[in-house]
Amino acid sequence: MIRAALVVGLVLVLGLGLSAPAAVADTRAGIAAHARGDYAAAAEAWQSPAAEGAARAQYGLGLLHAEGRGVPADPARALGWYTRAAERGFAPAQYNLAVLHERGAGVPRDIAQAVFWYAEAARRDFAPAATNLALAYLDGRGLPRNLEAAVQTLAVATPADRARLRSALPAARVGPARVNLRAGPSLNAAVRSRLAAATPLRVYRRQRGWVEVWAADGERVGWVAERLLRGVPKSLSLDLEGLRRGPLNGFDAAAAPRRVPARGAGSEPPTLAAYVGLPALFADIDAGRGRDSPEAMRRVATPRLNVRAGPGTDRAVVATLSRGATVRVLGRAGGWRRVRYGAEAAEGWVAAFLLAPAVGAESAADTRPAVGTGGG
Repeated sequence: MIRAALVVGLVLVLGLGLSAPAAVADTRAGIAAHARGDYAAAAEAWQSPAAEGAARAQYGLGLLHAEGRGVPADPARALGWYTRAAERGFAPAQYNLAVLHERGAGVPRDIAQAVFWYAEAARRDFAPAATNLALAYLDGRGLPRNLEAAVQTLAVATPADRARLRSALPAARVGPARVNLRAGPSLNAAVRSRLAAATPLRVYRRQRGWVEVWAADGERVGWVAERLLRGVPKSLSLDLEGLRRGPLNGFDAAAAPRRVPARGAGSEPPTLAAYVGLPALFADIDAGRGRDSPEAMRRVATPRLNVRAGPGTDRAVVATLSRGATVRVLGRAGGWRRVRYGAEAAEGWVAAFLLAPAVGAESAADTRPAVGTGGG
């Protein structure tokens, strides 16, 4: 029993599901071949374990097809292999899948899918995904603009990425007197804390004589009356494009999700779940698209949406829906919605923020019971 448990544990750590020992060996052989630049040998080694559900082998084939190494370049095949590995919870594959959707390189561009998979990878404390998810919050790409959520998400990014994103915001400072940091742009908003005179700040946006700021001494975010600050630039336009992390091209960064160092002796490293997490992320989407309720009608807002047997990407895909298909919301669990769909009134679970308010007549749903390249 103990030996069997150790084998199962090793297989799970390697991201291989419950594959046979041969699949473990073949996956390792493929990684070694990839590291020495023998991409054809890597492709051959990964074929069998990938077909058996080995997430790292699936991710590896995605890398090869994305870059045309050892196999013909084929973005659609890369998307398919990344999706299979992402479905198994492998964070590097979830991240590369998100980058592929965001860039639309050889496949349809889909920002909603990109944000979904960045969030899934960041939820597993994968630092590059946290960086790109924070950028989505900052520039409103696929998410409502939200400085506080961006700062909280950056808690699981690398220190270098946090510094780069902070530096991208215009600098200012508190004037000669202490000021209140408020929850909103109003004297009626709650006071979150007090900022000392001359405290360095980064400025995000202004609204009716107020500016939203990020204090340089940590993660404090809030609103301050602009007249109480010094050095606030007239233009607060942001240029964040060059800060996005690109796709992974190997296994070095994919060995394990990275965590930031613990804050102080005896403390645990912060995780995304401890800050915004997916429930708050989906709440942001609800706020942007209209909060749904039982019996609310919604439409699919992505080219292909997976319907699952339960609320999570680890649950089986039972059908896929095409863009524009309408569903009826029956219930909710975190960032997932239980829905009724199609002419046969089947039921399943879908990711909440891949839905939008329904408009017009109901569309015919594509309910093929196969895992494709749909998200959620």
